Amino acid sequence: MKKNGFSLVELLAVIVVLGIISSITVISYTGLNKRIDKDYYKNVEQSLLMAGADYFYYNRISSGEVSVKDLLEKDYIDKEVLSSDGTSCDFSKSYVASYKEKTDKTNYYVCLVCDNYKTDNSNCHS
Repeated sequence: MKKNGFSLVELLAVIVVLGIISSITVISYTGLNKRIDKDYYKNVEQSLLMAGADYFYYNRISSGEVSVKDLLEKDYIDKEVLSSDGTSCDFSKSYVASYKEKTDKTNYYVCLVCDNYKTDNSNCHS
């Protein structure tokens, strides 16, 4: 007897394999996007940190906070910092802070709140 086409078992096996491959692809893509967003915001934080350090240095301020909005208005940042999807961040809760240690060393940290991202730093206040 001549056999034409595929059996039901063969078709089900192909469908199961395609389902497994597509689910692995979706999970990998989602994880990759999250890592890219996190890396993007870490780079934004580094840029803000350098701009904030310049602000404190040129204004001879040893400790305090400066908002990201002030850094933008005073041209310490060339362009508006954008979220990873291209929309503007709300800078009402984002700032760069400076403090001096007992050894007279100045330390800086950034607190950035943008879209779903928030800096993981215990020094940051809401």
